[in-house]
Amino acid sequence: MPLGRSDLQVSKLGLGTLQWGDTQQGYGSRFSEDQLKEVFDTAVAGGVNFFDTAEIYGYQSMKEGSASEQILGRLAKSSDQRLVLGTKFFTVPWTNAIIKALRASLERLGIERVDLYQVHFPFPAYSQEVLAEGFAEAVDEGLVGAVGVCNYDVDQLKKFHSLMAARNISVVSNQVKYNIFERKVEETGLLQLCRDLGVTLVAHSPLRQGLLTGAHLSRCTCHVALAYLMGKGAIPIPGAKSVEQVKDHIGALQFSLDENEIAVIDERLQAFK
Repeated sequence: MPLGRSDLQVSKLGLGTLQWGDTQQGYGSRFSEDQLKEVFDTAVAGGVNFFDTAEIYGYQSMKEGSASEQILGRLAKSSDQRLVLGTKFFTVPWTNAIIKALRASLERLGIERVDLYQVHFPFPAYSQEVLAEGFAEAVDEGLVGAVGVCNYDVDQLKKFHSLMAARNISVVSNQVKYNIFERKVEETGLLQLCRDLGVTLVAHSPLRQGLLTGAHLSRCTCHVALAYLMGKGAIPIPGAKSVEQVKDHIGALQFSLDENEIAVIDERLQAFK
């Protein structure tokens, strides 16, 4: 499927790498890069081509060369598939900081151009105009294929989308928390706004930090939870530290819900409010 109004073609399900390189999440003790390679290879073989990371993911391991971007970069380099990589800028309010941070991310990823570069947080105290200018510069320099945002609400997305449109650049994605039990994006109109603007909604925490995975519920429940989001037009990006986890996730690509089934789920969830 297209990512927003860009030429990027992404799988309906992506993979998040928040835990990769994060020692607090067990990297180096409960799981290793060798295990993550198995996770990565299994995901790619299962049809996943979209991988999401950030400059702050696994920062504890950066000096050792094992932050999330560094691990993902090595694994992506070993693949012969066309992958779509997205990373994020941890917002600071200076235009030159954007290019500096981007070049550092590119170096860690081992690439010259990243497919998707995202604003990680819409800190209210920071100028959206400065962010727009910096991201436009990144596009103009050929360092970025497409621009996205994360955690933007309705008003923030409208403003940033307008600022980028004035520079003839599309905002192609908005990554926010969205899962079958946390549907604020529907209640606030954010999901509909994304549809209206041609912005793909990327769903982080799609399994509610693991509460909807096979470790707690049935495998079918995991598939339903992910298929529900895909049926709404979102791209879920669950994380995975083991082959078993990623196999559960990609199984959802073989599973779909039609409009009537989604409506039934919505009706039943409404009863729990």
